[in-house]
Amino acid sequence: MRLSRCFCILSFYLLLGRLAGQSYIWPTDAGQILTSTFAEARNGRFHAGIDVKTWGQTGFPVFAIRDGYVSRIRISPFGYGRALYLTLDTGEVVVYAHLERFSDEIQHYVKEEQERRESYEIQVYPAESQFSFKQGEIVGYSGQSGVGYPHLHFEMRDSGNNPINPLAKGYQLKDSIAPMVSKVLLQPMDALSAVNQDFEPVIITPVYEGNGRYRVAPVLAVSGRVGFGISAFDQMEGADNRFGIYRNEFYLNDQLVFSSQYDRYSYDENRQFKLDRNYRQMMRGNGYFYNLYRDVGNSLPFYDRTDDYYGVIDFIKEFSLENAYFLQGKIVNPPQTVTKVWGREHQYRLVCYDYWGNAAEVRGRLQVDGEHLILPPIEQEESDTLFQPNWVEAWNDGESDRPQEKKYYRVSSQYYDDYIRLSFLAQEAGLEPPRVSGRLCDKEEFVLPLLRIGENEFVGAWPLAECSSVPLELTIESITRSGQVRRQKESFGFAVIARGKSQIFVTDEGLSRIEFSPRSLYKTLFLRHQIEPASVGGAPQTVGGCYRFEPADVPLNAGARLTLSYPADEESPAKLAIYQKYGDQFQFLDNILNGQQRTISSQISGMGEFVLLRDGTAPQITALVPYDQSTLRNTKPRLSASFYDELSGIGGENSRVLQLDGRKVIAEYDYEKPELFYQLEESLSVGKHIIEVIVRDRSGNVSSQRHTFFIQ
Repeated sequence: MRLSRCFCILSFYLLLGRLAGQSYIWPTDAGQILTSTFAEARNGRFHAGIDVKTWGQTGFPVFAIRDGYVSRIRISPFGYGRALYLTLDTGEVVVYAHLERFSDEIQHYVKEEQERRESYEIQVYPAESQFSFKQGEIVGYSGQSGVGYPHLHFEMRDSGNNPINPLAKGYQLKDSIAPMVSKVLLQPMDALSAVNQDFEPVIITPVYEGNGRYRVAPVLAVSGRVGFGISAFDQMEGADNRFGIYRNEFYLNDQLVFSSQYDRYSYDENRQFKLDRNYRQMMRGNGYFYNLYRDVGNSLPFYDRTDDYYGVIDFIKEFSLENAYFLQGKIVNPPQTVTKVWGREHQYRLVCYDYWGNAAEVRGRLQVDGEHLILPPIEQEESDTLFQPNWVEAWNDGESDRPQEKKYYRVSSQYYDDYIRLSFLAQEAGLEPPRVSGRLCDKEEFVLPLLRIGENEFVGAWPLAECSSVPLELTIESITRSGQVRRQKESFGFAVIARGKSQIFVTDEGLSRIEFSPRSLYKTLFLRHQIEPASVGGAPQTVGGCYRFEPADVPLNAGARLTLSYPADEESPAKLAIYQKYGDQFQFLDNILNGQQRTISSQISGMGEFVLLRDGTAPQITALVPYDQSTLRNTKPRLSASFYDELSGIGGENSRVLQLDGRKVIAEYDYEKPELFYQLEESLSVGKHIIEVIVRDRSGNVSSQRHTFFIQ
């Protein structure tokens, strides 16, 4: 055993001789091409390591990068698959994941533990003296267990178990390709801020000028507090993959105003990925943008400063009543830590680096424009043809489904963190700009400043700070060419869920509720809801309606608990579960049953569309091998079963059982196929044998199939 290890060590150093003087050696001889880098996006979290390309193959030796001992072994059909944790002589921990198998002595130990526990999924913590390795010895072999294609996930953690960037350990990889920039984002941060004379985010595609240089051609108009973002990716020789950015810098007038660098983070902060990247743009289908500012609730260690709104720029043209700047402190309260700049024109520069210093740079110009806000007075006397108040219960888009009388302005709405962007489109010719008024959340009368974005369309941003859960009622007035006054009323309903408090939101009909804990939110949430009929829910198994909760584009911290009620005449409550609806697809969340209260509950990670579905259909078994009545010459056949479930999905390990001659075998589960399989290591006796698979879904529906086969 030691001789074979020494041979592997020698071969390894011959292959990677240029690394011989380093204190950390490369973890495999599969090569030094990556498929993923540190802190990339991974389903709403950060990628905790780097992925080494294994060229679609498995079985490459994996080495101890320094002297160390095995401190943990975890085996699961999900996530990391077969994972080995090696504690180094430095106190750091290395994780090798998606392995095909471990070294021989570890493999034998793992098999004994699985059989002793009668479980494929295990997690063990060997004694420090049990499995020790010298630098360069083989600890396992690369594979594709768990999630994904064949590759080696290589992860490093400090002594406090925090992920750190493995590239910081002196590895030298071939990479001379600069990152590529796809989009630039400018986002108004409150109701007194605008980009290009509007209150919604602006996404620009920069023009590539060569040599890693980009330019945003149009001069962008800005006013108030604006946050920047960038969509970019890196590349390297030998791979077609798109990698994450290592460092971002934001310069305004050649002064560095923000930087982020991805060296380490804590698992406790993993959810804050949704603050480091722009969650709203991600949920709206615009991809991943790196936020070039530090949002409220973000405690990640990637930034030079720890204060809220670090990187947000407060563009001030001049102190005047015309640009409504005097309303700061009255209807918005931006943090004092924003970077204030004065003047009419500015230049910005965004720079993205990969780990090796290759850079992409975007340049552009800004013009501060804060004097276009309209506050039109209505001075004419009201005529006999005044439009009678038309109250509309508005939700999300500011419109109701029920038939309405003719309105002089079509009103639509978009909700942002602490304001509503309201659009007013004239429905008849000849109307003057409207005057929109109502009461602020502190009950003081307020006339909404408006921006003209079209010949007959105006927009404004109504502030929501300090609001309570009461309808926002607005009056819209305008004057015709003949001097008549047109008036209509609009109402916008929402519930205010305050950050840092325990609150319960109950819908009007009492059939659903959401419980928020003090850790649920990063920011105050302005919650709206709508219940659609079951037929609109899109599934025949729907019990009750389809519950839509907004905003779906605002990230939650610790999430919330959703509870839906089912009717008293429901015959199979154990078959019910809460699902999240994505278009025509349904994702199982949970089915915590309270029979006394007739409710089903689940934890949710964000707002969205939810339905209560009944799953009364058992899983489908599509294959069981060996086939029924087959005769085999191979005395060590591979046993396998394939199956699927259309709705709730297959449960845990005890819900998928493979038996041989009445005894459970420790079968491996590949959920991506899905397939349950077991390779016999001992010969079966000649004669008759029985294989059986039993599968249970999360709603308790069971399927089984049995085959008889013969060994010659």
